[in-house]
Amino acid sequence: MYKKGIFSVFILGLCLSFSSAWLLHNFEKKSVRLEFESDVKQRVLSLQRELSLNLELSHCLLILFRNGKIPSFAEFEYEAKLLLQRHQTIFSLSWEPRITQDQRGEFEQQNNMIIKEKKSLTELIVASVRAQYFPLQYIVPKAEHQKIFGLDIGTKETRFKNLILAKKSGIAHATGPLVLLFEPDHKVSFITDIPVYKKASFNEQQREENLLGFISAVFKSADIFNASALGGDPLGIDMQLMDITNSDSPELLHEHFSRDDSDSRSDLTYRAVLDEVSGRIWELTAVATQGYLDKRKSYLSLLLLFFSLTVTLSISWYLYFCSKQASAINLIIEEKTKYLNEANKKLAKLSLIDPLTSIFNRRKMDIYLQDEWDRAMRGAGFISLLIIDIDFFKAYNDNYGHQAGDDALRQVAQKLKKVARRTGDLVVRFGGEEFAMIMPNSSDASAMAGLCLQAIRDLEIEHQHSSVSDILTISIGCCSLAVKHDLSVDDLVKRADKALYLAKDSGRNCFK
Repeated sequence: MYKKGIFSVFILGLCLSFSSAWLLHNFEKKSVRLEFESDVKQRVLSLQRELSLNLELSHCLLILFRNGKIPSFAEFEYEAKLLLQRHQTIFSLSWEPRITQDQRGEFEQQNNMIIKEKKSLTELIVASVRAQYFPLQYIVPKAEHQKIFGLDIGTKETRFKNLILAKKSGIAHATGPLVLLFEPDHKVSFITDIPVYKKASFNEQQREENLLGFISAVFKSADIFNASALGGDPLGIDMQLMDITNSDSPELLHEHFSRDDSDSRSDLTYRAVLDEVSGRIWELTAVATQGYLDKRKSYLSLLLLFFSLTVTLSISWYLYFCSKQASAINLIIEEKTKYLNEANKKLAKLSLIDPLTSIFNRRKMDIYLQDEWDRAMRGAGFISLLIIDIDFFKAYNDNYGHQAGDDALRQVAQKLKKVARRTGDLVVRFGGEEFAMIMPNSSDASAMAGLCLQAIRDLEIEHQHSSVSDILTISIGCCSLAVKHDLSVDDLVKRADKALYLAKDSGRNCFK
């Protein structure tokens, strides 16, 4: 009977040992999978953030083309070099105007170039006759791309389709993976084409009529991917970045093999699709390597096979400990996710800030002005707008230098910000040497305009090359409107802009 009892206890202990070992083994596999998925998700978030930041930054060059004015190469090169120096993941920036067949001869003569088209990856020929061309007129860095000046980027059908999509939508559109001309390393790249219009265009017909050309930003897929790495240590994960915009024929953007030099484990794979950016959909496929699993391997399940019934309590304690550990890992994941979300919010805010003056930019103005207009519409309220222009600022820049000009812009911006003391008043850099001040619930813009005039005079910034004063002055266009259904934000901006021209025609250093 004792033997039966001992045998029963032995069998029970043996069963419990095998059961516990089996359960533990599966629990560890699940924990490793969760950790693996978490590692991949963090990399995807980092890649998404890096990609969004770079594409957003390439839009900064649009300010050079305000009011339909095409900048000189020197102006374009200056701003482009600043972007390339600060963000080395951008390979190059270029400008391609739209040139019709009738304009081709004059364009080639004025720019001392021949419009060309691609024959092969290493050879260009004179472009054949077409209705329109999009030749590379400016490109930075210039020295590295001399061979492709004048290349009609719309020659290739896929690139031309990308230009058409960008033109019709009015927003940037990215190409699929491609290999650049005259690139010895043949690394995979992609290009974002940003349409530029003479003036604001709200439908396809207007965009077709007003299209000036495209700003193009070239990115190396590998550079974007490597810049998004979260640390220097190898993760032990092989990754493949694919463009799946066309689900029938996905294209490879970048392939990364882990530096731990171990074999891939196809049984531990995770796929994550990035948010759509500039019309493209990317998918990251991650496969754990044997090295990744080895770092997380546990032999406890094998040891448990040799334990008796008394070890079961230890196993229970260990499972409890593991659950605590899993909770701690989840807490860390939540904290990191929270950190990444906060970082994304900060990036979104940065996209609304003018980098030179540290005040809000035109994009913020458009959003805020529309919001306040809608709020005033609901309450039948008033709204006022000042458009402010620094008098003879080009002469200031030409004679005192761009550094002094930048300092003057910063001083004017901060002074105007101090003048706008009411809650809700917003000062933005409208563009170049122009600023704007939005004043919700205000029916008298002239009082604030007078304060702004005096505030800038009080700065006493020397300007011996001004025709109206020996110090820096401003001209202001004012407009206050009672918000009605038959008016729009455009009416407010147009009236303020017209008033600014009246102030300039009246001798400047005043407001109208």
